[in-house]
Amino acid sequence: MRVLRSSLTVVGGTAAALACASLATAAAAAPTVLSTGHVDVVGVELADGAFQVHVHDDDSGLAYDPADVVLEALPGAAYTVPNDPCYAFLGAAGDTVHRLPQSQNPDLLWAGLSAHIDAGVLAGDAFTVTWRA
Repeated sequence: MRVLRSSLTVVGGTAAALACASLATAAAAAPTVLSTGHVDVVGVELADGAFQVHVHDDDSGLAYDPADVVLEALPGAAYTVPNDPCYAFLGAAGDTVHRLPQSQNPDLLWAGLSAHIDAGVLAGDAFTVTWRA
């Protein structure tokens, strides 16, 4: 049976929101900190008729409960907010924010999405993920 695998790069505000959500919900007992390499910050699988959501570290092959992971943006991801109204949603001009790269950099976290669902299981081989604040 053919397995569909799609991987999308998460950039900008979505990645930052996911990182912040992970920081806010990280388990109190020594969470796993992921700061480099390819990480599917949202991995979706269909197992026993139910969707399973996890954080998948592609480097180690391990999957984690999202509540047990902290996503860390290292200093190399630092970015200065430009003096341009288009970037005002990031903060004041001159503020430092962190953005994750759009292409893989082994020294930084490269955040993505993945879905591992057998072909033919879902109507039209499609599903929708909705982000809510």
